Amino acid sequence: GGLSSSVYFQRATKYLDGMTPAVSVYLISSSNDGTVSTGSVASARTRTLRHIEQCMAKGVQPILVTSFPKTGGYGGSYATLAALDAWAASTGLPYFSRPATYGTATGDWKSGLNEDSNHLTDAGYQDMAARIATLVEPYVSR
Repeated sequence: GGLSSSVYFQRATKYLDGMTPAVSVYLISSSNDGTVSTGSVASARTRTLRHIEQCMAKGVQPILVTSFPKTGGYGGSYATLAALDAWAASTGLPYFSRPATYGTATGDWKSGLNEDSNHLTDAGYQDMAARIATLVEPYVSR
């Protein structure tokens, strides 16, 4: 927790170097990444493409997850973050849009869903886990 998506990318790469799971649930961007800009979004896309390539080379199904909303929204930079969300959809890979599910049109939280500025309530995390499990299930043999 509290780390940027670049750290998440490093950890995901290391894990995939050592194992071959059926699925990799990958966080494209994080509210811990700092100010949203075209540069930060471009970096997130580059890291994500590298992760997708690593998954494909190992026969792992990537599932993409986008950034949480933020208390007070993202202001004028929300359109840039929303474009990253649209890019995730355009990959054709399964993805979960946290802004579309839990956020408003400005990137703020829908009422009652956030515990603090960057985190869901416990019930929200249970909801998110169930939604992601639905995306994972088709790729996992029982």
